Amino acid sequence: MVLQRTMTSLQFFFVWAGFDEGHEESAAYYLNHTVPIESEDDIPTGRRACYIHVFQCGNCTNRLISVVDFLKVRDQFVVKGGDTYPYEDFKSYIETRS
Repeated sequence: MVLQRTMTSLQFFFVWAGFDEGHEESAAYYLNHTVPIESEDDIPTGRRACYIHVFQCGNCTNRLISVVDFLKVRDQFVVKGGDTYPYEDFKSYIETRS
């Protein structure tokens, strides 16, 4: 399977976890503990956020979600976690927040 990121899929969300606080790496956590924001410019320094990409197979209609959890430090993103999840887990979440 050859996955390609769909360019319109990048979305940013605040993550309700503290500066260096860990959390469960699961689709359920991100679905229940994030709040949409307009762009990375809306993320204050020292605040946790994540971005979500939708990837689609270049040969078929299969899709998956990539979530990257990060801390913004002086205009740089320090990755704190993340994973990939089935698109179906996030489909309604993304559609109602975009």
